[in-house]
Amino acid sequence: MSPFLSRISLIIVPAVLLAITGFSQTGSTAPVPGERERVAVFQFSLHGLSLEEGAQLTKRFASVLGESDRFDVIVANSLKSSEGIADPRSLAEAGKSVGVQKVVHVDVVRREPLTILQIRLVNVSDAALLYAERVDYSGELGSLLSDVIPEQARKLRSSHLDSKTPWAKAAFLFGACCGAILLIFWHFKRRDAVRSSMRTKD
Repeated sequence: MSPFLSRISLIIVPAVLLAITGFSQTGSTAPVPGERERVAVFQFSLHGLSLEEGAQLTKRFASVLGESDRFDVIVANSLKSSEGIADPRSLAEAGKSVGVQKVVHVDVVRREPLTILQIRLVNVSDAALLYAERVDYSGELGSLLSDVIPEQARKLRSSHLDSKTPWAKAAFLFGACCGAILLIFWHFKRRDAVRSSMRTKD
């Protein structure tokens, strides 16, 4: 290997390693393994169902969600209508008031024979919407309670909620490293060209 290529390799390898390290650090937002996150499941918002039916659905959802070692689940009171269930910031504020890290809210609309579930999970610290799912169910309430609700709770608890790839930071690191490599490459190439020109003159 020529001295020029040796110099370049000594620069490129550390730069690539630095980029990989920075990327892995920016992407590691997942909870520490074995640490249970406190999650509040608020009483479901109901349209076309009784309070008793809604309480059963909420309790069933929270129970299945809490079967995993991932979450420490509590059931919280219904949100006030002024808190705005569609606004993640309001859900985050409600979560802070009960001392949890994440908030689950489910809006249930029953219009025979269709039941629509809008499931949301919000991160309390930054009001980020981590999970959103709509379920259109056509069937009896009994099956909704015994099948659909547990299925959706299991789906939520198995989702990779915090492992989002920080593409903006990754692109910045990649671009910065490429720019530095090109700049250094140009510097060495220019210096070698000057030396070669001087030798030719001699």
